[in-house]
Order: sequence, then C-alpha cells, then structure tokens
Amino acid sequence: MRLSRQKWFLLALASIVACHDSTGPTTITAQFDLTDVDGRSLPTYPAATPGLTPTIISQILTLNEDGTAVIFEHRTQWDGTDAMFESNYTYQISNGKIAFDFHCPIDADCIAPPEGTIFGNRLSLVIAAVTYNYRLRT
Repeated sequence: MRLSRQKWFLLALASIVACHDSTGPTTITAQFDLTDVDGRSLPTYPAATPGLTPTIISQILTLNEDGTAVIFEHRTQWDGTDAMFESNYTYQISNGKIAFDFHCPIDADCIAPPEGTIFGNRLSLVIAAVTYNYRLRT
C-alpha cells in the first residue's frame, strides 16, 4: 500500500505535534526498571571513577500520580557488602521532559537532581552527568 506525499506529510506533522503536546499529564503512575548505565548492562559500576567503586545490581524508579518519585537501588558496595538505597524526589513532566527536585539540607553539598526524557515505554535520566536508561515495568 502506497501513501501519497500529502498523507506522509500529514502523518509526519501529526507525529511532531503529538510529541510536543503541552496539554498532557504533568504526573503519571508508573514503574521503570533500569536497563543500563551509560550503555553498560547491569550489573555495572555507576560511573568510571578511580579507586574502588560499587556495583549497581538493579534499580526501580516509581513515579506516583501525586508528583512524588522514589528510586530504589540494590548494589554491592566496593567492600562486597549488599546494600539498598532509597532516594525520594518530586517530579513534573512537560513536553516529554521530566524534571526532578529534592530538598537539599541547608549547608549540604548536593548534586543536581535528575532530569530526562520520556518516550513511549522508555525513560532516560541524567544523574550527576551519567545517563541512566529505563524501561517501563509491565
């Protein structure tokens, strides 16, 4: 089946408009599983740093409709001990972009909160200059 040039143009235009919809939800209810860190499959180190580093075993990102988000991370510490970490955020989605916020204690040296994009069943976050890629949990 062949589509005319005009139909292709209309299909492309509809796709562009759909991807830039600012009337979509600003929050969702969803869970995402971490698939890779900077293209490295799990288990992997969080970032290439000198010295001993932990290993990420798994990570789950939960987005709640009330605008809160939680990241649960299972890792093996550099000394071989098993550890679980929980990070709490608030978030908002706009035009396919997701921005997180957290409350950094006064006089603390906190890294910037994650920010990223949502596209279909994929989520990509940049956390401390490292890209974390997720897939929607089914």
